Amino acid sequence: MTRRLPPSRFAPLLALVGSVIAGCAPPPPPVFVAPRPHVAAPAPVERSVLPTLAPVVATRLTFGFEADTSSPGGAHVSEQLQSGLSRAGFRFAAEPTTEADARFVARVTADDASGRPKLSLVLVRGEATVEWATAVVGADADEAARIDELVARMCSSNSVETFAAARVEDREREAARTRGLPKFAPEKTIVAAPATDPGLGAVALRRCRNARDESACEPVRAYLRDHPNGASAAQAEAAWKVASARFARREPEPGE
Repeated sequence: MTRRLPPSRFAPLLALVGSVIAGCAPPPPPVFVAPRPHVAAPAPVERSVLPTLAPVVATRLTFGFEADTSSPGGAHVSEQLQSGLSRAGFRFAAEPTTEADARFVARVTADDASGRPKLSLVLVRGEATVEWATAVVGADADEAARIDELVARMCSSNSVETFAAARVEDREREAARTRGLPKFAPEKTIVAAPATDPGLGAVALRRCRNARDESACEPVRAYLRDHPNGASAAQAEAAWKVASARFARREPEPGE
């Protein structure tokens, strides 16, 4: 008969045998991780002028823009200049209008010294020049940087800020003056209501026909004067005709 060991005495023996077997087993193979390909960071775009913003007071005005449509490349440069000014905060009128506070004028000419394109941006109010800036394009790839430069010079110009502040002050003063003016209601044409036709009674007509003097016919005459086309106008006119004929002949009143 086989004798079995108690479980409590058998467990340490099994643990010892398991540890020996685990020590003799070969280690697991290493896990191969493929290296990630190196991705170069994108090269920064070099701009000679950092983006800038228009003076805050200038953003309260409305500007016009006069593009250069006659010079080679003028339309493209004008479009880029206006787009840069818009991004900076300058507001432009939807259509050319005389109500704009000032206008930008873009021009593309040839530089006298190098013959390279020269970009010009001028801010004018009426016929007076507020500010102007020019830049010569050194190479074809330099055009965008020169456009940024012109926009930045307009944004940082003390002349532009001073002009905008004065213009805003003038507009506020004019608005205050307009608000202080009394508002008159439009004139109304007063049309007199037609007088009501009271008519003439038989008594007034009889008294006029038999009157001794004109005072007795005063109601009849007043009626004819106020209501020449009244309902009793024919009767009143007949009574007055009889009475006036008697007054002319000085006939005595019947019954005297």
